[in-house]
Amino acid sequence: MILDILFWMLIWFVVCFLYYILIMELHYFFGKPTWVKVLAGIFLAVFDFPVNVFVMTIVCLELPKEWTVTARLKRYHHKYSGFPPSQLTRLEWWRSRVRWYICDRHLDKYDTITGDHC
Repeated sequence: MILDILFWMLIWFVVCFLYYILIMELHYFFGKPTWVKVLAGIFLAVFDFPVNVFVMTIVCLELPKEWTVTARLKRYHHKYSGFPPSQLTRLEWWRSRVRWYICDRHLDKYDTITGDHC
């Protein structure tokens, strides 16, 4: 049962990431026409919000204070950047590493407009 839940959470996270890449590529090639904005809205409602509430709550060990994963990761960036690891608690260090891994290693690479998604 637990493995099934973890498996589907991982699948949902991967689908969310792939949809993010699609939206960023559409935004890069077509700009911001209405249909790209509609797809982005669907992305937020169907993928990003549930991933933030369910997956990121478990990964970061914190209930969400924001609506999206990006907003949560931006908060972690502003809250924990500039501190050496010795000044952070283990939980804060863990959240900063999650933010680094998701943002710097993955999301920022596919944000072709600014290169700094979160």
